[in-house]
Amino acid sequence: MGSVDDLFDLDPDSDRTTSQQIANAVRAAILLGVFAADEKLPSQHELAARYGVARETVKAALRILHGDKLIVSRQGSGVFVRHRQGSTETLTDILRGAFDRPHVSIDYCGFNGETLANTLPPSLHELGTGRLSATTVRLRMLLVDPELLPAMPRAVPQDAQQRSPTRTGPPPDIRRTFGGLLDRSVGRLAAALDELTDRRLVDSTQLEVRVHGLGPSVKLYLLNGERAFFGFYPVTTAAYELGPDRVPTLLHHPSGWDATVFSAADGMSSSIAPIDGDSESRGPISSGPPFTTQARAWFDSLWTTLARSYPITEGSR
Repeated sequence: MGSVDDLFDLDPDSDRTTSQQIANAVRAAILLGVFAADEKLPSQHELAARYGVARETVKAALRILHGDKLIVSRQGSGVFVRHRQGSTETLTDILRGAFDRPHVSIDYCGFNGETLANTLPPSLHELGTGRLSATTVRLRMLLVDPELLPAMPRAVPQDAQQRSPTRTGPPPDIRRTFGGLLDRSVGRLAAALDELTDRRLVDSTQLEVRVHGLGPSVKLYLLNGERAFFGFYPVTTAAYELGPDRVPTLLHHPSGWDATVFSAADGMSSSIAPIDGDSESRGPISSGPPFTTQARAWFDSLWTTLARSYPITEGSR
């Protein structure tokens, strides 16, 4: 059973509005299994106290989660996690399954690594409990170049003439915002891997990051070169506070937390936990190992051609 203390802290450097950050923290707790289906969420008063905000800010966050169909309100009882039909497997469970051998490799392709930075550390921390027994961990990340961001994020257009992205890329404030998200995600993963070696829980870790100019349309997880998980980024709209004056701006951007991830392994494909609970959205998309083989080849082709090395600096940590 989860509690308000299990929720992620807000990021003081984030340009997301406070209500959006609170919604993301609760969303992450639901998707990571901290709050189970049909479990009651902390009250508005508890959430307001946890984050030091007004109840109106909490109400705005809950409206976002209602819109995502993650929660339901029961008059006189509070707010509860919406029940998802059928058996599901969380992304944390999927990643934990990669640590069933001494030498672990994870190849990830996505937008800025934010989802991975929130879902992989729990598995890394379990190496200190003895429940997992990996001796080496290698992580490769293919992310969208924050200096390019060819298609998204973009300011919500005011008219049809603004719908096509410019060739010069997004404004500096947007590049700065999402470049900061990428750096913080990479930094969190780098720190988690460094801790493993500092505490001598594993013999070695390796983190490589490369960026590319393709649009953020899909995410891919390759576990030990044997299992592939694939999903599409839905385009969502959220408010960000951009620039030195922190001007509220509506942006179209890819939402990793809202991506349904599909598995292709052992000759059968199955889907992993769509957050809207729509059981009809789950179903096979490929016929097994050939998908994993092709996914691995696609990852390597992008890694060795268009992608450039991205420095993991102290500022990322």
